[in-house]
Amino acid sequence: MATTKVPPAAQRELAAGRLWRARNVLRGAIADASFDPDLFHTYADVLADKNTLEPVASSRLPAWLIAAIAWTLGAMLILILILGAVDLGRRIMSPF
Repeated sequence: MATTKVPPAAQRELAAGRLWRARNVLRGAIADASFDPDLFHTYADVLADKNTLEPVASSRLPAWLIAAIAWTLGAMLILILILGAVDLGRRIMSPF
């Protein structure tokens, strides 16, 4: 059984605090290696840290857009419920 160590590139990225880059290096090492407990343990530690997300502001939606989407969906749901109740009332009151 071949043993694989944590790649030096991943160690450098971890030491520099760039967890998102270390995550990518470790992901590639896991895909290329046989089972190595140390490699998987290091990868699990990196994934458990909340700072592994890439620091790219453009990948997140602005808060105002999220609020607008939530408001729109809520308004649509209310409208659907009202129209459904009106339709149900018509069916109940209809003689046929």
